[in-house]
This record gives sequence, C-alpha cells and structure tokens, in this order.
Amino acid sequence: MVYDTLENLSQYTGMFDHLDTAIEFIQNHDLNDLPLGKTEIDGENVFVNVIRCPPRDVRLKHIPITWICILIYAERNCAK
Repeated sequence: MVYDTLENLSQYTGMFDHLDTAIEFIQNHDLNDLPLGKTEIDGENVFVNVIRCPPRDVRLKHIPITWICILIYAERNCAK
C-alpha cells in the first residue's frame, strides 16, 4: 500500500505497466470531470470507478478526498 499525495505520483512510474497507465491518466485528466460509474482506460486492465456518497457529517462536506485503489496481481500456473 502506498499512502501519498497526488503531487508525488510521478515517483511511482516504472514499477508496473498498468500502474504507469493509471498514473498517466490521472496526470492528464481532471478526475472531478469523470462521469459516475466505470470508465475504462485500458479495458479491464486499468479503469476508474467513480462513486459519490453524501457525507454522514455535514462538517466533512468541504474536505476533498481522492482515493485511488490500484490492484496489482499476477496469475500463477501451478502444476500438480
């Protein structure tokens, strides 16, 4: 897990191809302009899923939060 700010996002390029695709998309698009629901960037490999939830506490409504979840996995072929 990486916990950082978007300003430091470019420091994570070169680690994984799909991560590079996601970083490039984030840097070149205003995430606030994306429609609700799924937006494919590279098919099922890289996509954005936008949801909006009203805050439970109205005092929190002015705190901007961006959460980026990037799942990276590798399939293994296991011979029996």
